[in-house]
Amino acid sequence: MPAASKKSASAKKKAKKKKVLKTLGDKNTKTTLIVITEDNEIKEPPKAFTRPGGHVVFVIQNDDENSHTVRIPRDEFLPDPPPSKPKGKPDPIVPLAVDWTTVPANDVAIIQLQVRGKSHFDKGDWTYKYTIYWADDIFGTNEQYLDPQIEINN
Repeated sequence: MPAASKKSASAKKKAKKKKVLKTLGDKNTKTTLIVITEDNEIKEPPKAFTRPGGHVVFVIQNDDENSHTVRIPRDEFLPDPPPSKPKGKPDPIVPLAVDWTTVPANDVAIIQLQVRGKSHFDKGDWTYKYTIYWADDIFGTNEQYLDPQIEINN
């Protein structure tokens, strides 16, 4: 086989491999673990990190004996510090995302949200507060919430 043919075949193979890796998950995908305790509490999760155009995946682990509904509303991602000293553009999450799930007792579920592309952000790191709401589905407890942080690195 001529050298030019080998090179083009090798380049095609690398391009195909890149495409497969991108489909499976790339460096822009970040995961945050949220644990609901058997006492129906969530401890503050660590700060989440992602990049413009990337995804953030929230893995919700329910250690309680009852199912829970968990919401992370995309429209409640707010610049932190608050707007008096804004360091982030509003609305960093792509619209129309499914931002809630029901987590069965002693099981896990995910919420995956996509961050807007680079054109939405100026250079730098952007910190936002987001809200996690959860409620016990069996006893109908009032919804509780936490406001952790996510950082979008541009």
